[in-house]
Amino acid sequence: MKKLVLESLITIAATSNVFAECTYNFDATETQISQIDSSLTGFPIKNNQKVGFNIVSNDGLKIYGAYSSAYAANRISGVNNGDITAQSSGIFAYEYKLKVPTNLFSGQEAVLFFPLVMSGTLNNSQTEVLAVGYTNNVPSNPDKNELILSIDSTATNLRLPVVTTPSGYQTLGIYINRDTNQVGLIHNGVNKGYIGPISSNFNKLAFWNYAGQNAIPVNSTNLGKEISIELITDHTKLQNTYPTGAKDICGNVI
Repeated sequence: MKKLVLESLITIAATSNVFAECTYNFDATETQISQIDSSLTGFPIKNNQKVGFNIVSNDGLKIYGAYSSAYAANRISGVNNGDITAQSSGIFAYEYKLKVPTNLFSGQEAVLFFPLVMSGTLNNSQTEVLAVGYTNNVPSNPDKNELILSIDSTATNLRLPVVTTPSGYQTLGIYINRDTNQVGLIHNGVNKGYIGPISSNFNKLAFWNYAGQNAIPVNSTNLGKEISIELITDHTKLQNTYPTGAKDICGNVI
């Protein structure tokens, strides 16, 4: 009897995906990244779902990019198709954990995300972009250190302050209601509720990141500061409280 129970448990463990982590890794190679955009290089810091760089001296603009290898392969082949299936109903959520300077840069120094993207696709074409931007003293948005959440289909732009937090990170929880086609936001633990509409016209998802630094002099007090972006997708790692029944991007209830 004990042997039968043990064999049953082993079978269940072997065939079940209950314990599988919901991941989305930025594992595209340097070759793939440059094939998509020759002006990009990979982030110097790359660890599965986290990418980043330390601020270094440079005369011009240094631009970094990150994709999953599967989505990069799609883009290279000329197919703009997401690499994971989007939830068709209910609510799904994901988070960003961002390490950015809390001080405003001066002179020509600038750092930016342009942008961090969730791309919705249908029939091999992009139909929706939900993007997080970050600007610190960039020419198009001077004397500002802020985050911007943008919903492409409706030209919704929500600007958020960068503030000092106990953790040292800025956190964004994003939840998308496929039944009402709305986007909700949690900023540094504060639920802002639904902030704008989103297109219903997508069945695949992809995530990708761009970031850059510009005109950092050799004597800058900002040298060495960490800029990092971590996408959090697994239901056991999401830190915020979401509407009842919300799931991670793999369909696991949070």
